[in-house]
Amino acid sequence: MAQEHEGRLTEMAKWRTSLIILVMALIMIVYAMRLFYIQVIEHEVYAKEYNQQSRITYSANQPRGVMVDADGKVVVSNKPVKNIIYTFQKGTTDEEYKAIAEKLASLIEIDISVINDNDLRLFYYLNNEETVENYASAETKAAYEAGEIEYDAYTQEIMQQIPAEAIAAMDSQLIELEYIKSLMDQSSISKSVTIKAENVSEEEFARVAEHSGTMPGVEANLNWDREYLQGDSMQTILGSVTSSKQGLPAEVADYYMALGYNLNERVGRSGLEQSYEEYLRGQADMFAYEKRDDGTFDKTLVEKGHAGYQLNLTVDIDFQKQVEEIIQRQLLEERNNPAAANLTQAFVSAINPQTGEIIAMAGQEYDPETKEFADVSILNATGNFQMGSSVKPATVLSGYQLGAISPGQYLLDEALQFKGTPLKKSWKVMGNISDVDALRMSSNAYMWKLIIQLGGGQYIPNGELYIQDGTITKLRESFQQFGLGVKTGIDLPNESTGFIGKDNPDPGLVLDFGIGQYDQYTPLQMAQYVSTIANNGCRVQPYLVDSVVAQGETGEGDKILLENNREILNCVPLTQNYFDQIKEGMHQVTSVGDGTAYSEFKGSGVAYESGGKTGTAEAYIDPDGDGQYDKKVFNITYIGFAPFDNPEIALAVVVPSVQPADDLSVPSSHMQAQIAREVIDAYFNSKKTQ
Repeated sequence: MAQEHEGRLTEMAKWRTSLIILVMALIMIVYAMRLFYIQVIEHEVYAKEYNQQSRITYSANQPRGVMVDADGKVVVSNKPVKNIIYTFQKGTTDEEYKAIAEKLASLIEIDISVINDNDLRLFYYLNNEETVENYASAETKAAYEAGEIEYDAYTQEIMQQIPAEAIAAMDSQLIELEYIKSLMDQSSISKSVTIKAENVSEEEFARVAEHSGTMPGVEANLNWDREYLQGDSMQTILGSVTSSKQGLPAEVADYYMALGYNLNERVGRSGLEQSYEEYLRGQADMFAYEKRDDGTFDKTLVEKGHAGYQLNLTVDIDFQKQVEEIIQRQLLEERNNPAAANLTQAFVSAINPQTGEIIAMAGQEYDPETKEFADVSILNATGNFQMGSSVKPATVLSGYQLGAISPGQYLLDEALQFKGTPLKKSWKVMGNISDVDALRMSSNAYMWKLIIQLGGGQYIPNGELYIQDGTITKLRESFQQFGLGVKTGIDLPNESTGFIGKDNPDPGLVLDFGIGQYDQYTPLQMAQYVSTIANNGCRVQPYLVDSVVAQGETGEGDKILLENNREILNCVPLTQNYFDQIKEGMHQVTSVGDGTAYSEFKGSGVAYESGGKTGTAEAYIDPDGDGQYDKKVFNITYIGFAPFDNPEIALAVVVPSVQPADDLSVPSSHMQAQIAREVIDAYFNSKKTQ
């Protein structure tokens, strides 16, 4: 019996052993199949996933694209700048992180004078957490403990109560260390941060480079700063780039980060630097990080990026400088007149009317205290001014288009007296004159009568001034076809549409609109408008960048990535005879003895024929900065084109606040026409030397 029982146990043990072996075998088979599946069948999937986790991209020493002028002369370039950067390494412990910061603080100098007070208070708080709460008031503590104040608000309250003398007594080395750590905290494995980019000495650079192997993530390398090789010429149009400290502007940070930018990455913040950021930035290098056995990572270059692309400008920088010098000289000469105390600025916008290429865009501002000039060329596209009689060609063309007058029609220029208003008249009584005469001698009365007829009214001496509602809307719609009151389409950010007044103002203001005394325009709009006349009604879009190219390597040619060509925005629906009539009036402005710009052009013996129109407008300024625009001055303007038969250049000149408008004893200035003549002369002379 005992033997039989023992036999049964032996059989059961054998059966259990076999079962365990079978289960273990099945488990091993499952593991083997899973391993085979992962390593063989799904190898590419998991390898790709791993590589995606290990591979990152970031901007590394890629210079921005250069800008060159129409002759190939470099206008904006880059200069190398020593740079200390940090990129967080995956697997770095808190102790290692602190050791890196301490090591780095011992190798470089930080100018702690630039650290703001809020940061200093934070550094003090972080290093005195055990005692710093003593600065909180009893009321604040009670409110915090009762849950009435959030933790962040509570700590902010404490930091603001830290005495200034306690902040001043902080150890400078501690401040340096905390500042470096605060910068490092902004980094990640996919984002580098700049620790120091200004005034890195040769010794600092060498020390960091020597010890970089003991500070994972820290690198000493060369970065790039923008270099504007032509001084201040066109500076506000070329634009500027943020510093590493400024990084992405807050208002557009989300947009750029969605495109792969880092928070401290430099971007164009104005002018062409901003407009063409996507081309100027270039492409970042791509790096792969492979994990070592000790938990750190090796960095290897996987894909080489490229420098930013080159912008080819339409402007000849030498001609641009000539225009700026003409403006400066004319401003100084005019300011010799004591009445010109408020004169500080002048602007010139010059366009090739056939193509839309900007030939020059200059603006200069004089500081009477420092006696220095500053570039304000961007105001050609963003500054709004009363333009005066230089809009009269648009008024006459609108009269044709809207059926108020016909080419060659005569109207009586006389002093107009409306019931209950002061006398309105031209600068002199001209009698019965045609549209051409009205442009040549700059008649106000002709324009007023044209608008009254357009508005369904009739001039009756001492009668009511009647102009039906909607008249100014019709005029504005017509003006817009020439580029007045709408954006020109220039390749610059923040272009102004001008200042547009009320839709249905008092009838007297509608009359003022027709002589350039109501709505305001930019110098660039005026240049596009006169280009449209020169083009017989076709409005072309102006542009500053002719093309964007990728510079070829190993002898290859440049690759054109973007090319701006002539683009017609609209054509005014008037036949050639209408434009011939207007252009004849503008021709007589410069070529007939009583033309308002005759003395500066034909009377000065110029060899070319041109068309033009002068303007004078009353404006109000705030010279003493008290917020009251109570000083009445004259703006003077000029629009023109040359040569007359086949225009190559169309330009607008705007000189604000040239003289007081309430002192008629001061002789009228003609510096706007003089500037225009000298600019056109310089343009033709520059062509002779090419």
